[in-house]
Amino acid sequence: MQWPEFLHLPFAIMRGLVIQETKRSNFLVACYQNTDNNKRYKAAMKIAADGDEIYVTTFHRTRNRQTKALLKKGIILKTHD
Repeated sequence: MQWPEFLHLPFAIMRGLVIQETKRSNFLVACYQNTDNNKRYKAAMKIAADGDEIYVTTFHRTRNRQTKALLKKGIILKTHD
């Protein structure tokens, strides 16, 4: 049985590469490569102004080149587990 795509979200956040888009930005991106289905996922998140809450704004499959573009302009906060 194949999982619905949204069930990969917790793994993307816990085990994925987390990138802050810019130094002053309140946006984070988590990139995750699932080894079972060999698909890559991206979760975009926004940090609330007080820093106590994080909202997932989008979650979808992505391509390798999109992750490479994020690495060029962002700051790595956490590497893959």
